Amino acid sequence: MKRIVTFCLVSLLAIVFVSAQTIVHMHRHVPQENEEAYIEKEVKYWSKFAEEQLKEGKITFWAILKRVGGENLQSEPNFLIINNIKDIDADIPWQKAHEMFPGLTFNDISVDDLSTLTDVIFLHGLGNHIQGENAVPERDFNFVQMNYHNMKNLGKHLTFEEDQVKPYFKAAMDANTTLQTGWGNSIITSPSSKNFPYKSASYDLFASLGDALSPNRFKDSPFPDGFFDEWQENYKYGEVRIYRIIKVVNMDTIENAE
Repeated sequence: MKRIVTFCLVSLLAIVFVSAQTIVHMHRHVPQENEEAYIEKEVKYWSKFAEEQLKEGKITFWAILKRVGGENLQSEPNFLIINNIKDIDADIPWQKAHEMFPGLTFNDISVDDLSTLTDVIFLHGLGNHIQGENAVPERDFNFVQMNYHNMKNLGKHLTFEEDQVKPYFKAAMDANTTLQTGWGNSIITSPSSKNFPYKSASYDLFASLGDALSPNRFKDSPFPDGFFDEWQENYKYGEVRIYRIIKVVNMDTIENAE
């Protein structure tokens, strides 16, 4: 049985790494006095550059998120930039982004003078994004909870999310019996260290901050007794961060703008 389980896990991971794209999480710390200027540059320049790279088929998603709450607010990263990249080895001309804006230099659009890059996390998406059948992103995807997970057995954790969490969340969202509006997960590929020991990540989408902070997100769709027993037995610990979604670039946002 152990050999079968091992074989299934290897097969699962092989499929994931062949078919999935790389997701890059770039965490930045922005001093409060720089936040307005920082957001302006990200939205005015870097979201436009992301649109061009998406149209060229090099990326499929870009977003800027601002963290809500947290600890050590004077030093912890408070902004998150997400890039979904089709081929991590492809040439994306980040250093030439300013050429889209006549008369500007790279320093004119750079955010390095306004912020500090603190962490770069690489993940592999699993293609498991789900949302309520009546969800409207502009209305229902305003806040996101990022969950970083550490567990005893990664394969067991991913199987539980695929077979139990995903269908249950989807049914509850379709029936409008939960405050949650979307969900997805991924595998963390790098780094792996004492300071960042997490193996996978998931995200929960919400329409409002109140919904994201609610302790009763599934009050109208209670989980069956023992639903999380297997998950809790395998789980070690995790980290949760809540963000406000400032700007998203994907094919839907581009098509809706045209």
